[in-house]
Amino acid sequence: MMNSIVFLDRDSISIAVRWAVGSIALVMGLACSLMALEKHLSIIDKVNDRTASRQKFAHFFLARAQFGELRRAYRELFPVGNDLAQLDRYILSSIVAIVCFAFCMLPLLNHYFRLSPVR
Repeated sequence: MMNSIVFLDRDSISIAVRWAVGSIALVMGLACSLMALEKHLSIIDKVNDRTASRQKFAHFFLARAQFGELRRAYRELFPVGNDLAQLDRYILSSIVAIVCFAFCMLPLLNHYFRLSPVR
């Protein structure tokens, strides 16, 4: 009896590696996004604890202009605080992870569903 050995070709290995890296990138992107949200909410809490009641920031549904005001208020109240730098790192890490996920998964979608135009 001869043992049948399955040899993986180059495409199979490439697909497996892309699935693995893409899945890890997706999980890391989601984790970094959740950490960024938690850090953002803690920044709002810190600023709201030290400001007057009518100048407090809402936790959700901030307008685009209010993000700048929040960052300015945090820098004034906490000049040596590093929460903004951590928030920026979390946001950048989540963007990089999502781009890595897209880079890994889009060729797989094209491979499985033939998304490119027929010639």
